[in-house]
Amino acid sequence: MESLNKKVFNGAVTMVLLRFVIKFLGLISTLVLARLITPEDFGLVAIVMSIYALIEMLKAFGFDVVLIQKDNPSDAMYNTTWTIQLAFGIIASGIMYLISPYIASTFDDHRLEALSQVIALLFLINGTVNIGVVNFRKELNFRREFIYMSLPKVFAVITTITVAIIHRSYWALICGMLVSNISQAALSYIFSKYRPKFCLSEVSELFSFSSWLLIGNLLTYANVRAKDLLVGKLLGAKYTGLISVADEIASLPTTEMVAAINRATYPGYTKVAHDNKALKALFLNALSFIAVLGVPASVGMSLCAPYLVPVVLGDKWLEVTPLIQILGLAYAVICINTNASYIFLARGKPKVNALVNLARAIILLSLMLILIPVFGIIGLPFALLTTALAMFPTYFYLLKKEINLSFYEYTSTLWRPLLSSIIMFLTTHWLFWGVSIEPVIDVETVSLLDFISIIFVGAIIYLVAVTFLWLISRKPEGAEKLIIQKMTNRFII
Repeated sequence: MESLNKKVFNGAVTMVLLRFVIKFLGLISTLVLARLITPEDFGLVAIVMSIYALIEMLKAFGFDVVLIQKDNPSDAMYNTTWTIQLAFGIIASGIMYLISPYIASTFDDHRLEALSQVIALLFLINGTVNIGVVNFRKELNFRREFIYMSLPKVFAVITTITVAIIHRSYWALICGMLVSNISQAALSYIFSKYRPKFCLSEVSELFSFSSWLLIGNLLTYANVRAKDLLVGKLLGAKYTGLISVADEIASLPTTEMVAAINRATYPGYTKVAHDNKALKALFLNALSFIAVLGVPASVGMSLCAPYLVPVVLGDKWLEVTPLIQILGLAYAVICINTNASYIFLARGKPKVNALVNLARAIILLSLMLILIPVFGIIGLPFALLTTALAMFPTYFYLLKKEINLSFYEYTSTLWRPLLSSIIMFLTTHWLFWGVSIEPVIDVETVSLLDFISIIFVGAIIYLVAVTFLWLISRKPEGAEKLIIQKMTNRFII
């Protein structure tokens, strides 16, 4: 168990650190695009990609999850998965192309038709990806997994920036997506020696597990992507662009750090799913890691938004500042519970995740329909934050029932990073803006140095606070200890 624990979390640390490099390139891309194209351009792409994501749910059966969860899946199961993946790619591509005129008429913008027709190619490209790459995660080969996933991102950033500089159009985003997907499909055959074949012999076996995964993924769409369509219909493409960019920036810690940790821990969960004690220990370590890294990063994103927006995005994006501030706090709460779903997947209970997503979707969509018409775009982040807080008791109850997680174990893991993040937020806010509730800055004079300064000060305060709390707690097991040991070993070497 100890060796598995170390292997999982060493892989998580590696993926988190390396993904930061890739995300830095992504931020450069966002900086360039924000100054070359308009919020409306971002909104057009966000609307099309929301439709794309909805259709993609047709093939979101999570067969890769099944292959990881199974102890010894046969070649026939791999081949059947690839065949279904390819078939759905062809079908979904055709659907996207055929409905493109209706997308344009629904949102009253003729540009959406051509965008939708080009985006349809992504389905076809993704359908050809080699299913053998699933083994990177199944075998805990995180370095190969990272290289395979990150190289297409590098290619996409280079393409997006180049096209944006030359044409200053939303087509830069589309070109980047196409290059990313084409290179990922090609690399899947370069990095994996497995060669899939046409086969349908294991269809019933795969669908017996995956039907609830499909339902869960459809509900995940309602939670994650439906907001872009709702905002686009109620407020227009400009506000869709604003919320899309705000959400992308505010969710960076969740999509990068926390997603990397979740991706690394799931294969480990499947290996100890039969051992309740070992599974709980592994989950608590994952929870500790997520809280120590994800919570302060999300809170920090909220804290530095008044400097981040004018420096990184430019004056025409100032409206996203309050959106990022609230969304950052929402994602600090959301990231804590993201890993819980992998416990139920490892135990072969996707139905639990589907029901949780259903409850969350009902609460979130109801709040959005109430708050957006009354308060405008700012109602969306408040709806997301309220939903995240409301779902907290549900996640704890389900974990208590599934792995016998006690309230003491749960809170003992979370209180240090949560308290340290609060200390960081309040202290840094006071140092930069005093006791004013709303930060007051002169956007014309704010500089990159101001932005770097608030990040540096906030990080130092958090590190001091979390280390102090860990020491006075008598150095308990968890992320703090693992990180300090890893840093010490690196320094000594």
